[in-house]
Amino acid sequence: MAIALDGSNYLAGPVIGMGGWTDLSLGAWVYTDLSGADEHSVWNNGAGSTYAHAIIRIEPANGNVECFLGFDGDETQLVLNDNPVQANTWTHIVLTYDGVMRGYVNGVMETTTVDKSGEALDPDDTTRPMQLGRDERDRDYLTGMIADAFLFDRALSQTEISAIYNLGRVPWWLVGDPNCLLYWPLIGPSGAVVNATDWGCRDLSGNGNHVSSVNSAPTWADDPLAPQAWTEGLFGGAWAVAAANVIPAMDYYYRRRRTA
Repeated sequence: MAIALDGSNYLAGPVIGMGGWTDLSLGAWVYTDLSGADEHSVWNNGAGSTYAHAIIRIEPANGNVECFLGFDGDETQLVLNDNPVQANTWTHIVLTYDGVMRGYVNGVMETTTVDKSGEALDPDDTTRPMQLGRDERDRDYLTGMIADAFLFDRALSQTEISAIYNLGRVPWWLVGDPNCLLYWPLIGPSGAVVNATDWGCRDLSGNGNHVSSVNSAPTWADDPLAPQAWTEGLFGGAWAVAAANVIPAMDYYYRRRRTA
């Protein structure tokens, strides 16, 4: 049900300028095999080091999560290594900033932080769209799955991040937060080719920041925690279902993924 990326495909979204921001949160669930020598890019919003940007990527050699934000024409790195990502295991990763860069892995704040004394992000390069699954230089492709991606223009609290992790997705009361700029569930019927118009690629925050393009034909994964028979039995293979059915189905799926 999550989006499957094979190391050659990725998702692109709109251009979301972060220039001058002093607060943000971004994150997603990630499942990767940690293959190859290059980093596995999860989030990449913005351009090179002279502009506002936010990056989350995974180092395959050790499972450490590397986070970057653009300041002063350069970038600042935060490495999350208290709880390294394990191969072929769902991991929830969040980066927040409110003057201090903080990272959370599986709902727990890492001990390492970076204090930027409230400094604002660099100005925007408005030509670079947000991307999941690769970086802006057409490299660092992720092999695995991504689901439940979000972006806020404020720093989420430990309580809120714990709520996301414990539920397995962003709760609806947070999706409706006016500071939630983007929420992509990134789930769909197993085995089908992903299209940007699929329900799972829509921005459920209501801001219209939908997936704009899907490259190299990724598919919706036959996630072992949501086998195809279960998916098709619940949704009839169509996904054109009422919200009353979608929400319990998402909750069930995400709870299974978190506790596996």
